[in-house]
This record gives sequence, structure tokens and C-alpha cells, in this order.
Amino acid sequence: MKRCALAQLLLAAVACALVQADPVKSGKASAEILVQHKAVPVDGETLVALKITPDAGWHTYWKNPGESGMPTSIQWKLPEGVSLSSLNFPTPVVFEASGMKSLGYEGEVILTAYLKLAIQVQPGPLVLEGKASWLACTDEQCIAGDANLKATIEVLAAGQPAQESAVAKQVLDAHSALPEAATNWQASYQRQGDQFQITIVPPKGTELLSEKLAAYVAAKDTVADGHHGAWKHQDGTLVGTLPVSEYLEELPESFPLLLVEAGDKDGRALEFKCVKSDQ
Repeated sequence: MKRCALAQLLLAAVACALVQADPVKSGKASAEILVQHKAVPVDGETLVALKITPDAGWHTYWKNPGESGMPTSIQWKLPEGVSLSSLNFPTPVVFEASGMKSLGYEGEVILTAYLKLAIQVQPGPLVLEGKASWLACTDEQCIAGDANLKATIEVLAAGQPAQESAVAKQVLDAHSALPEAATNWQASYQRQGDQFQITIVPPKGTELLSEKLAAYVAAKDTVADGHHGAWKHQDGTLVGTLPVSEYLEELPESFPLLLVEAGDKDGRALEFKCVKSDQ
């Protein structure tokens, strides 16, 4: 019995140590993989995150970096039966240097993704590998970085309870702070000269966003970078204008639009699918 108990403790310690891999430094930032759970049952899911921590005074970039920069990314090497969603990016801020506007993050940023295990995945240690790439910049210079990262989770038999990792709170806090998908709202646009006219209709009984908004468009070369637009309430809808990018070649059928209530730390952040209107 004592030997069995000791073996179980050793296995648990090894699994924990494997999850808590040290950050990898490259250029002017470090990177690491965080996992919500250190052990997940077959056919289960959990959150995995890429954490980027730039040096003081340096910043990294959003999924649409703007007029300069490069989005942070990771190329996964996954075992069979394991799938991961694309990275979720939190709300960025606007940087301006040398007359160019870019979108990104000051300080550390945690980009989450959903990991799903198929029913055929065998119980035991499962290694997640990925090559992360990013660009860290100041107002004067930029230095690219990349890192080969690993994390290990223990796959449990079906029906076993998942076990949280020591960094679960970091991952969950980052994920809960992400913009909310505005799935029940209606968002449409028309082009009027060099402006997009945006109309947003809330679900019945839902309060409109405020008129003081920051706007971000993830589709590159659609809206002029770094412009938040002008917004107002009109007949129960929210209407606004955003400048068309000079590089836009063809009107898209839709584009992703992130609106964030400004001036209030508890303000809403909603992501819309803004659809081209024929009217």
C-alpha cells in the first residue's frame, strides 16, 4: 500500500512539473504555454494559453497589427485526436510612432484557445508542442522573437474529474476578460464615399452600447487603422462611421468589428459580424 501511494505521489509530481515549464526568452520578450487543467479526461476539453511577456517599455501586437507590426502567432504540433481553436485576443490599444498607428499590448498578454480531446485519445501523458512567433517594439525599434514551447497534460480515463493546474486562475481570468461575441445583435455596413456607415441593432430588451466607443477591425486593410469612429444613438439603434482604408480593394461580405465602451473599466466589449447591406 505504501509503495502504491508513493508511486501515485511521484506520478502526480512529475505531471505537475511537466506542466510548469519555464518561459523561453527570445529577443525582447519571453513566451510560455499555460494550461487550465493538468489532467483532462478523454473526450474532455480545457483552455490552453500562449503567454507573452515583453521587456519593460516594449509592446507586442494584436491579430491585426495595423500600419506596422506583426501579429503574435503559434504553430501547433498536435498528437492525433487533439484539436485546438485559433487564439483569442483581448482588446488592444493604439500605438502611434513615426506617423503610423498600430494595435497591440503593453505588458504581458495571455491568448487563450480551446483544446478538445477526441474519444480515441489514449490515457497517459500528452505533450503539446508549438512554435510561437511575435514582434516586440518600442517607438524606435522592433525585434522579432520566436520560441519552441512545450506543455504536458495527463489524459485521464473517461469519467474521471479534470484536475486544475497551478496557473488555472491566470488562464481563466484572461479568458473571462475577452470581448463577448454579439451573436444576437444585428450589425451591417454601407460604403458612403470614403466612410463606412455602420448600423447596429440590439436584441429586444438589451441596452445599447454607449456613444463613447473605441472601435477595432481585425480584417487588415478594411478600415483605416487606429480610428475609433464617431457614434450616436438613433431611433433605438447605434450608428457610426469609420474611415475606409486606402488599401481596400473590394468590399467584403462582412468584417469583424470590436466595439469597446470607453472611459469605464467595467464597460462592455462586444465583437460583431458586420454584414454588407444592399440597401
